[in-house]
Amino acid sequence: MPHTHKNRPRGSFRAPANVSPSSQGSEKRASRRPPPLQLKASSQPIQRFRLSEDDQEAYPRLAYYLQHNMPDILNNRRIMRGLLSYGQLSREDVAGHVAWGSGPLVTVTDLEGANGEFTPNSDSDELRIDLDIVQQLQDAGRGDANAALLLVGSTILHEFTHYGDDQDGEDYTEGHGEEGQAFEEYVYGRDIDNLEDASEVIEEYNARRRRRRGR
Repeated sequence: MPHTHKNRPRGSFRAPANVSPSSQGSEKRASRRPPPLQLKASSQPIQRFRLSEDDQEAYPRLAYYLQHNMPDILNNRRIMRGLLSYGQLSREDVAGHVAWGSGPLVTVTDLEGANGEFTPNSDSDELRIDLDIVQQLQDAGRGDANAALLLVGSTILHEFTHYGDDQDGEDYTEGHGEEGQAFEEYVYGRDIDNLEDASEVIEEYNARRRRRRGR
């Protein structure tokens, strides 16, 4: 049975974005803003997480994110701590999966009532991401692009956490036992289910930056 994650009402409106971590306790958020979205499909193969040629052509924004931005997680302390804690991955594991052609296959598909899905206990290396949120990213305008990217990026990392947890045959059991959700709550302060959630995370992040600048 696949784990179906990030449930959301079918047809609900969601938007664009980046991956900004949430601060908890004394932890500091990353201050780097997301890079601008690249509208043009890359002619190079996806070099980190894998994506089929058909999906690269159909969803160039997703392809660009996976090829150029996903490796940035290695420099994001909070995301790395989340993957190490909840995905039970080592830094070397993560670095290997974002290296050329060696990561899990990201598949864009129509998921009923969920943003992402992973099948454990089956030697699967496929992270399934809902067509609706990927198409939403592809179609996003300047005003909602960051929220749409954050929604897709957080979904991929949510499922990657399940993928990592599945590798050693020992399920994460601390807390509520849903390691993908635990990862998101640690990194972003909440489980990002839709564009509204993503927009609020970005707004909170920007507000914290403004407060720090005002000190």
